Amino acid sequence: GNVGIGTTEPVAKLDVNGNIHIPVNGYINDGTTFTDDALTGLKLTTGVEIRSQGVKNIDANYLHLKLGASGYNQGAGNGDIRFYTVAINAQSIDDAYERMRIDSVGNVGIGTTGPTYLLSLGGTAARTIWMERNTTAATAGQGLTLSSGGAIAGTADLAGGNLTLQSGISTGSGSSDMFFQTATAGASATTDRTPTTKLTVRGNGNVVVGTGTALATDATAGFLHIPTSAGAQTGTPSADTTGTSPIVYDTTNNRLYVYNPTGTPAWKYIAITGGFQIPDYETADPISGEKINEGDIVLGKIDKTMSDSALHATWVTWNSVKAQLLAEARGELAKTTGAWGSGTVEGVGTETFLDKVKNTLFSLGISIKDEVVSIANLAVKRSDTEVARIKKMEMVDSETGDVYCSWIANGEWQKAKGDCLTSGVKQVPETITPDVFTSTSGVTPTTGVTSTETSGVSSLTPEVTAQAQQIIQQAQQAANNALETAENAQQAVQEQVQQVVQQAAEAANKSATKAAKAAVNDVKEQIKEEVKEEMKEEIKQEEQAAEEADQQAAEEAAAQAAAEQTAQEAARQAAEQAVAEKAAAEQAAREEASIGNIIQESAAGLLNSMWEFLKGIINITTAGLAQILPNLMQSLSASILNTLQDLWQKTEKLFYR
Repeated sequence: GNVGIGTTEPVAKLDVNGNIHIPVNGYINDGTTFTDDALTGLKLTTGVEIRSQGVKNIDANYLHLKLGASGYNQGAGNGDIRFYTVAINAQSIDDAYERMRIDSVGNVGIGTTGPTYLLSLGGTAARTIWMERNTTAATAGQGLTLSSGGAIAGTADLAGGNLTLQSGISTGSGSSDMFFQTATAGASATTDRTPTTKLTVRGNGNVVVGTGTALATDATAGFLHIPTSAGAQTGTPSADTTGTSPIVYDTTNNRLYVYNPTGTPAWKYIAITGGFQIPDYETADPISGEKINEGDIVLGKIDKTMSDSALHATWVTWNSVKAQLLAEARGELAKTTGAWGSGTVEGVGTETFLDKVKNTLFSLGISIKDEVVSIANLAVKRSDTEVARIKKMEMVDSETGDVYCSWIANGEWQKAKGDCLTSGVKQVPETITPDVFTSTSGVTPTTGVTSTETSGVSSLTPEVTAQAQQIIQQAQQAANNALETAENAQQAVQEQVQQVVQQAAEAANKSATKAAKAAVNDVKEQIKEEVKEEMKEEIKQEEQAAEEADQQAAEEAAAQAAAEQTAQEAARQAAEQAVAEKAAAEQAAREEASIGNIIQESAAGLLNSMWEFLKGIINITTAGLAQILPNLMQSLSASILNTLQDLWQKTEKLFYR
């Protein structure tokens, strides 16, 4: 009952040997043959196209097409496409397992028969999307990019699609985390470096940079921890390493915590409203003896090193404070205009403290009036002063030791032997003004000071005396500074004058050198032009002499040639005459000789005559040339050598003079 088409031995109900073509509804076209092997099923090897069209009233849930597109469906079925695989050594195709499905709305399910979204994976086990490893570099295609959709350019102001990375849904007390893993660099190219977690986002909102478990209010094992619950940080990081300071930000109290694991580990924070939190005291206050507590702000530098973890400044030493206070006291005294105050000092009686200081300074030759300090005599070793105004100054001769008084009158320096007070020069006015330094010979104690008060100078306290001496020393230092400033100014003027003179000399030297070089160049150019003209004239004369010599040589050669031609003609005539005479002389003999002898003798004579003629021509020509050529070459050579020698001498004069 088997039907065979294209074969005489059908082995099935329908056995077709060739292509099956169904032009209306579709066709199955394989390049080879079909087989009914129970273990293989329908095997299509090359160029296969399977189509299904026009199938109606399908009540099943799917089309029975394992490969290809779903058919036209008007029934109750879904029209899914399912992909199956069969295990190795399976006994029947019915033992196949469904691996992937495309449902009627286009969702693709892998490992699931009911895909919810465009791509759904089965949830019974962990799934991994993986790119196979290869030996090419990462830039050759191993990168993986996840990108959301974007708007078409130029259509409107549209926002790009959002990219959401979402962990799984949890129920009850469960949560889900998100991990970011990277692989660190390895030492060997043959050793795998398995990626490890570098960033974790916990379900409670904590972000952990590094590894470890995030806690709600405690430290974390990572570097950065952002908890959402209230409370200060307690405990220590569970996986912290020496030298690392984990950072925690408390979003409730607005504090940034930093953990220091070295020394005595502790959490310290910076609060937005509370300022900086400083650790416990470092050392005692050197002035008050009290501790420097947290939050104290101190200035200067203390005589003890403080720990690196403390945020602090330090007090200045007492010696520096004392010097500053004394300087301020002196400044206040200098600002007074006679109203010295009315306060009294314990143990000084009715005399005020300012009066005591004033009288002490006066006894030392120092007075203060109108903000000007007057000193009777001041001796300093050196003075450094920015601006000094001096009417006169005394200088000592370094050779003789004599004293000279120097000053400026009408812009010119003046000097006189002797000191400025006894040398006979005009004295400096003794009236003291705020901007003029004058002599102190007319200074008297301030009104109101009695002899009784001045007699009590010797009873001053040592501290006041020391302060007065310190003021005197400072004044002497100021005078020394003024003297040195004047000396430096004079030296600077002299150096500047010398520098100007030197620069002028250098400029003049450069100008003279430049002018000399220009003159030399002009002379050289003039000499070059003169030499060029002389050389042109000499070359012209030499060329004319050479032409005349060539013409003379040509004339001599022509004369020689004419002589040679005359000689040749004479030789020819002589030869002809000799031949004629010989022929006449031998005429008789030839008459008797045989014809053969006559021919032989005539030929021999003719040959001899021709030979002599040729010898004469050759000898004359060679001799003539031998006489003409040496004379011509010698004349030309001498002319050329003389020209070259003259040219070289002129070149030497031009460039080596």
